[in-house]
Amino acid sequence: MQRECGTTKQYVEQKRRLRGQQPIFIGPDEQRYREFDLDKLHEHNLKIFGDVFESLIGAVFLDSQCVEQTWQVLKRLIEPYIEIYADLDTLQDHSRTLLLEMWNQKPYLKNLTCKHKTEELENGERSRLIGVVMDNSSKYEYTVYHETFTKDAKSKVRTFYKHFYKLVKKFVDDVDLMDESKQRKYIGNARNVSDALNKIWAKE
Repeated sequence: MQRECGTTKQYVEQKRRLRGQQPIFIGPDEQRYREFDLDKLHEHNLKIFGDVFESLIGAVFLDSQCVEQTWQVLKRLIEPYIEIYADLDTLQDHSRTLLLEMWNQKPYLKNLTCKHKTEELENGERSRLIGVVMDNSSKYEYTVYHETFTKDAKSKVRTFYKHFYKLVKKFVDDVDLMDESKQRKYIGNARNVSDALNKIWAKE
């Protein structure tokens, strides 16, 4: 006998109230919540879960020989995650995305590019991620931040961008408070922007 699954409905309702959180399933009818951190999500090897999920759906279809019944099972399984990943506010809560969006919105940063490069150290035992500001005309790059990681460190890029975003945001917040005459020194000037970012980094 098929029992009604109230867990999905309960989760969807609570998700709307607890935006930015994800459930931890402890038992059939018991849930608790923790922060939903997209920056940490990819640390886990998700391929095995994908393989299991494909096998499960395939088994349901083979047993039922019915696309409609298979879809009902699939929908019930993925509905909570559609609620999360279809939420643009949650998806955009990502340091790299926030950094690029913030950078591209500022007129005084026009014709400059903010990005990162990776440098291998000690025959690959460590790596250094370097934040740079590039002049789009000359293609000259100025280093404004760097962070070193061990070979086995997880989430290198995501961790780097968490810190890099905070640094750049501090600069942007400071410049936004200036009047236009003071902002002009940064318009298309990668050197002045990099100098300001390096000063902020040196204080942290």
